[in-house]
Amino acid sequence: MTLPAPDAIPTTHPESTSPAGRRSASGSKAGEEHTPCDGSEDSACSGWGHTTRPASTLPAADLTGEAGAKASEEKSRAACAPQTSPAPDGPQTAETAPCRLLLPHGAPRDEWLAARRPGITASEIAAVLGISPWQSAFSLYWEKTGLVAPAPDSDRLSLGRHLEPWIAERWAADHPDVEMVPGGLFASVERPWQLATPDRLLDIKADDRWRDGVLEIKSSGTYEGWGPDGSDEVPAYYRAQVLWQMDVLGLDDAFIVCFFLTTQARRTYRIPYDAPDVAFMRERALAFLDRVRREEPPQVDGHHATLTTLKALHPSVVDEDAVIPADVAARYRAACAAAKKADAAKAAAENQVRAHLASARVALDPEGRPVATRSVYDRRGFWVEPTTIDRLNPSHLKD
Repeated sequence: MTLPAPDAIPTTHPESTSPAGRRSASGSKAGEEHTPCDGSEDSACSGWGHTTRPASTLPAADLTGEAGAKASEEKSRAACAPQTSPAPDGPQTAETAPCRLLLPHGAPRDEWLAARRPGITASEIAAVLGISPWQSAFSLYWEKTGLVAPAPDSDRLSLGRHLEPWIAERWAADHPDVEMVPGGLFASVERPWQLATPDRLLDIKADDRWRDGVLEIKSSGTYEGWGPDGSDEVPAYYRAQVLWQMDVLGLDDAFIVCFFLTTQARRTYRIPYDAPDVAFMRERALAFLDRVRREEPPQVDGHHATLTTLKALHPSVVDEDAVIPADVAARYRAACAAAKKADAAKAAAENQVRAHLASARVALDPEGRPVATRSVYDRRGFWVEPTTIDRLNPSHLKD
């Protein structure tokens, strides 16, 4: 996709009239905001949003090796460098940077995990809000206490890391007026507990002006939750992530590029800063960290990450009895009975769908909406005997 035309991209948060495209550390409004530049001609933030910028001195594509890593780290530090701006009645004055770089991109994993532990990162805020598919508030709590180790690496995470530089390279080729470097681990200056690890930091050229932004790089095996290219329709947990990043870095622009594995298509989404949502997220994050300090775990929920955490907390079984609360016992018995009834109802409904589907692959309702898809394939035998899988997969409709 092509980035919106300059007149379609507001240069600041809607409440601000500064040309900088970066909010102050306090999120100040018009009249309180300063232009983000440290004054030096060669600064990585030179000209962001208010002057014509000369050709970039950053490596065009290769950020590997010692020289590239140094350039990337310098760029990351510049993203949170102290900024200056013309004072209303005279000379320039220094503005407190909105954030500081804790660790550069590529820092050792153990250092990364240790630096993240005292605060809430952009990838963790969705768990605090209860909207993460991968982590629950309960599991995050026990990670923060240090009593449960973070989830181990997985094929899903590994695939994402391997695809990230390729997706970034392709996105950069489609946007020649955007410069990017890998991010790092940043902390808000005003709220040191608020952390962010953006995938890429951006310089965006629009109408001979440069302004700053952030890019988050995703891959997905489904289109569920994703809107059309160029929209702001993304899964809620990714929206929360980039809002958090913008708040830490003091930015007003965030882009998400997603590579869809099933179709090999790429879509770009622009997420605007949302002050009310960010204020709510900060409040929830502070309440969560207060729980950690008071050693008061969140409620147990049905999230798979909560189950994994409970198993990690109690890995063995002893031959003892434990008396549980009556309401918990009653709830469990009722849930088991409801699940048994629901399973029976689902089995009957599935058989009815199969009867109408016959040998067709996709079942549609009278309005043409997908109901289920039938897949039949052979499974090779390694640790189990070879068999043929015949599965009916329910279709998911948007609300």
